[in-house]
Amino acid sequence: MIKLADKNSCTGCMACVDACSKGAIKGVIEQDGHWYPHLSTDKCIECGLCVKSCPIGKSYTNANSSSNAYAAWSNNGDFRQTSSSGGVFPTISQYVIENGGYVVGVCMENSQAKHIVISDVEDIPLLQGSKYQQSDSRGIYAKCRELLIENKLVLFSGTPCQVAGLLSYLKKPYQNLITIDVICAGVPSRLVIDKYRKEVPNSQVVTYRDKVYGWTGLNMTTIESGVKIRNSVNGDILGEAVAGHQTDRYSCYDCKFVGESRKADITIGDFWGGGEYFPEQKNRGLSVLIVHSKKGLDVIDKSGVEYHQIPLIYAIKKNPRIVMGTNIVGKWRLERIFLTNCIKSLSYKNYAALYGGKYSAKWHLLIKLYRYAMWKLGLKYSVNKIKKYIRTYNEC
Repeated sequence: MIKLADKNSCTGCMACVDACSKGAIKGVIEQDGHWYPHLSTDKCIECGLCVKSCPIGKSYTNANSSSNAYAAWSNNGDFRQTSSSGGVFPTISQYVIENGGYVVGVCMENSQAKHIVISDVEDIPLLQGSKYQQSDSRGIYAKCRELLIENKLVLFSGTPCQVAGLLSYLKKPYQNLITIDVICAGVPSRLVIDKYRKEVPNSQVVTYRDKVYGWTGLNMTTIESGVKIRNSVNGDILGEAVAGHQTDRYSCYDCKFVGESRKADITIGDFWGGGEYFPEQKNRGLSVLIVHSKKGLDVIDKSGVEYHQIPLIYAIKKNPRIVMGTNIVGKWRLERIFLTNCIKSLSYKNYAALYGGKYSAKWHLLIKLYRYAMWKLGLKYSVNKIKKYIRTYNEC
């Protein structure tokens, strides 16, 4: 009897779905708003390919890697302005496409993040910007393999668990594959987006972050009845619900795919604190790159990205999620345990208080105190853990 990963450990990468040639596994969004595989036993021939393709239980650490950190940014002003940080990903994408390759990344389609393949420079903007939700990756690994077998150059980007899923699915290394994983803080439930769209009819999530007012301002853009609306992520109901980690999938509360040395060629994210090194670049956005392979460094160099080596420990201090994948408080929050019932049953006003931090009734003071206490506990745990990590790092 085939046994897929349970809900506490499943990352929703969907590698098992692509591995099944019999169509016995379907990827579905379940009641908690997260992607899971569903197995049809009547179609299953128990070949075990799905289990072999699952990244759970396999090390994502690159034991042969001596990873180095770099501050980086694009010299293409348009790419940089329309990216969430330094514009590095679209610059590398352009290099790959201009050399006859294909880029696999995430676009927004009807408020749902989705993995797609592009081969035209004009389509690069579709893949730019942060998408704070889990993408629909069904079918993408099979498409990657087809291109790789045809000896096409492929750049794949995704969350660490999705890169791990791809590598596990492929089962062997390909020299024509370049992988980029993002520094990920966890994926929220689809339910928070559906709740917003039900409350605000004819609405769409366009982007979660932009730099209209500079890199430090985190603003999300939605379309409501044809009108484009920009709100700060901090203080916005949808923004707070997405970024608050109260609805993350359970595997994100104990992520197994963090670390300073990874099997991806490049890890990419925001270089928070980068203004201390490059103050003149601060407001335009800076990326941090952690390069794990010679292949990764070669593509950065050839793409024309401007990059400067920085101490890895400094990057970790400013963006602890590089190495820290546990959120012990989040997993046991009441609003996560009872997520499905809370979002379906609560009025929008009470939902906004519990998940969005918008308090409009006197009794919401209790929710405010509860949220603050959970935040303090989580902060204390995270600070202590990263301090311990840094002490250990410095002693080595």
